[in-house]
Amino acid sequence: MWTYVLQRLLLMIPTLFGILLITFVVIQFVPGGPVEQMVAQFQGFEAGGAEGPGAAAAGGYRRNWRSCHDGVGASSSSARPPFGSR
Repeated sequence: MWTYVLQRLLLMIPTLFGILLITFVVIQFVPGGPVEQMVAQFQGFEAGGAEGPGAAAAGGYRRNWRSCHDGVGASSSSARPPFGSR
């Protein structure tokens, strides 16, 4: 039993090393590291274009969210709109 526990504990070392190595490699090869992205945001530039990656998709999501919940009607218990006043 103790040998099994020791084996499992010793196998954690190369596993953690592998995870750290993969994480390091991915972070190094992604264009524009986190510091460059923060600097670009402070300067007024968004990563991926003028509006940033996925800006159109996010705007579409917000429009769709509103259109889904605009015609819900009033709550039966309080006679108020369930998602607040708009």
